[in-house]
Amino acid sequence: MHHVKALLTTVLVTVLLFPSLRGEEVVQFTPPVGWKMADRTSLPLHVQAMVVGPGKSSFPPSINLSIEPYDKSLSEYLKIVRSFNDAKRASSLDLGELETSAGKGRLIQVDDLDQWGKVRYLHLFLKRGENVYILTGAALQEEFPVLNSLFLSSLSSLIFVPNSS
Repeated sequence: MHHVKALLTTVLVTVLLFPSLRGEEVVQFTPPVGWKMADRTSLPLHVQAMVVGPGKSSFPPSINLSIEPYDKSLSEYLKIVRSFNDAKRASSLDLGELETSAGKGRLIQVDDLDQWGKVRYLHLFLKRGENVYILTGAALQEEFPVLNSLFLSSLSSLIFVPNSS
C-alpha cells in the first residue's frame, strides 16, 4: 500500500511520496491565496489533498490532487477517462497541453450535472513513472468564469521536488 501524507504550508500544498511510490519525491502545488486545506480524513481514498475556496453555495470551489498507479501511456489513460465521462453523459472537452513546473500535462474540461447542479471540472493529467497525477479544479458552472484563472494558475504550479526531510 502506498503511504501518502498531506501537509499545508503557507504557500504550497505538499504531498510526500515515500519510496514505494516515487523515490522520496515531494509533489507540490500552490493553491489560491486564502483557500483552506480540507480535512484529510474526510476525503475519498484516491484524493491525497484538497483545498477549498470561498463559494456562494453549498458547493464551494475546490482543487484536489489524486494519484493513480497506471503503467500504460497517458493517451491510453485518457481514453478510459473519456469512456467514463461518456457513460455518465458528461460533456468533456480536451483543451490540449498545459505546461506545468512538473512538465507537460493534458487539460480536460468536464461539465456534469449532479446533486449540486451544473458542475465544471478542470482536470490536469500528468503521467510520471508508473503513476498518473490528476490535479482537479471544480466549481459550479455559474461561478467558474471568475475562478478559471485561479484554477489554471494552481494547476500549472504542479511540481516534483526531492524530499529534503
